[in-house]
Amino acid sequence: MFKRPSFLSKPLSMYHPRLLKLAIALKVLDRQIEQYLDKYKYAYKKDYNPFPYRIKKHKSLLLKKLGSSDMYLQYNKIDNLKIVVKSLNGIVIKPGETFSYFKILGKPTKRRGFNITSPFVKTT
Repeated sequence: MFKRPSFLSKPLSMYHPRLLKLAIALKVLDRQIEQYLDKYKYAYKKDYNPFPYRIKKHKSLLLKKLGSSDMYLQYNKIDNLKIVVKSLNGIVIKPGETFSYFKILGKPTKRRGFNITSPFVKTT
């Protein structure tokens, strides 16, 4: 929706690491404004009654050793996925509705239980 001003030749966060939070906040605000103004009807209602048929089943390996990365990141990922599954479980997408991961899940914050430790963001 919003375009980067022409005098900024690269993303805001690349000018200084402290601008990362501002860049993220601007991106989130842009997405929220876009979703508010669009004409889509978003799915949000839950139904915990099981459906009579399973259409798709998927299994994925959650713990993987990725190069020299620390395994604690893999465990953090699993903890975060547990929170996400609770939020998404039971969502029914009816005809004409749009699924929005961000609208249903909301902001992943420490306060909500998300483990936001990242090798790229220094936390104190």
